[in-house]
Amino acid sequence: MNSTLVPVIVAFLLAAAPGVNAASAVLTPVADTTLFESFANNNLGAASLAVGATGHALAARALLRFNVSSIPSNATVTSVSLRFVVFRAPLNEGLPSSFQLHRFMSPWTEGTGVDNIGSAAQPGETTWLSQFHGSASWSQPGSAADVDYSSTISSSVPINPLPEGQTAMYAFESTPELLADVQAWVSQTTSNHGWIMISSDEDTATTARRILSREDASAPPLLEIEYTLPPADPVPQFASAATANAAFEMRFTVPSTYCYEVQYRESLVNTNWSALTNVCAPVSDVQAVATDALAGPQRFYRLRISDRIR
Repeated sequence: MNSTLVPVIVAFLLAAAPGVNAASAVLTPVADTTLFESFANNNLGAASLAVGATGHALAARALLRFNVSSIPSNATVTSVSLRFVVFRAPLNEGLPSSFQLHRFMSPWTEGTGVDNIGSAAQPGETTWLSQFHGSASWSQPGSAADVDYSSTISSSVPINPLPEGQTAMYAFESTPELLADVQAWVSQTTSNHGWIMISSDEDTATTARRILSREDASAPPLLEIEYTLPPADPVPQFASAATANAAFEMRFTVPSTYCYEVQYRESLVNTNWSALTNVCAPVSDVQAVATDALAGPQRFYRLRISDRIR
């Protein structure tokens, strides 16, 4: 239809208003187990966790994995804290040591072994000797640094003697390495094999501690993650539209670091949108005007984000 009608404006709202979003998540493990040298072919997947050396100077190491997929992949992790409860030490309260977290790099399974010493491993369950019992052994018993887990310490906490009958809560707090672990898992969940917890003195008898596992509903290990999400894109909108000097003028503001494009089409059915003008604001907001001649067919317009200058 040919006419000199004032064109029709159609403005599309493409995003929520801008703003930085801060959020947090508190997670319990989706899997945890112990690599137990004292019973090297047993699995302890449904038992409490053990870390350190027993009275016979045999080592135990705990594996924990948390599902962080509920956190958006574009989130920036700002704080991490892993809390756990120690409820038992060897006789005479046990010797002190530091417990250390290392990012684990190999797959493992929790298993179903129960009691303090676990149960004979079923096929595929993880033990001190086997990554998957009956099919794959660790490169060395208990898993190996820089093969199965990173030799870099993600976080550490000193563990004190524990009087009989008492419990104590500890926490691995944020470090650049701990933040990097969780950030990597948030960005790519397939890389998440959790952490291994190792005593710095696992060759020294009575540094061992028993830790409540995820099977203890009253006080399982808890991973608290604080994160932020990037500001949402602004909402493109026309500030005004009017005829002036034989043209149709559309005024709008392009926010800093964005490019806005005005598009038009002559029918809302069976036609494609075409670009009328594109305006970028690389440094600061830009007050923009798009003009179109009044002579010609009827047109519909929309304003959209065309690019982001980062």
